[in-house]
Amino acid sequence: MKNLKLSFVLLITATCFAVGCAKGTAGPAGPAGPAGPDSVMHSQWIVLSMAYNTTDSAFEQNITAAAITQAILDSGLILTYLEFINNGVTNVAPASVYISETFTPGNILLSSQVDYSNSGINYRYVIVPGSITLNKQGRQYSKSQLKTMSYQKVIQLLGIPADLDGN
Repeated sequence: MKNLKLSFVLLITATCFAVGCAKGTAGPAGPAGPAGPDSVMHSQWIVLSMAYNTTDSAFEQNITAAAITQAILDSGLILTYLEFINNGVTNVAPASVYISETFTPGNILLSSQVDYSNSGINYRYVIVPGSITLNKQGRQYSKSQLKTMSYQKVIQLLGIPADLDGN
């Protein structure tokens, strides 16, 4: 009798698993979640609005960048660009050629002898965590290689939207 009860319980359990695990149609996909800590992050194009600092004798602007953490500063990479629009032609160049940048957790301080405000020049940063290995088509890229790449090559490699307004 004991074996009969055990067999009956096992039969009921197996039936429940078989019925409960049957596949149905998939539901709709949920919304994309926020980028994780190991994801490449980028800002929108930021309009420069520099103010003259009499103490430093320079035009400065603080940009809040919450994605810049101490871990990024220690082992990641921050790429920065200036977007110049002149007579309807857009050019992008590394920001460090024109502006001094100081990175601290959560902040970027821009400093220059030239006031780039109201001149049609925008600023963008791209943050690459140190945990990301960029290995495309069998080729691995180093930080120094990324720093010297053109903006177009970087956005292609990192999957950043190609249009220059940040969308």
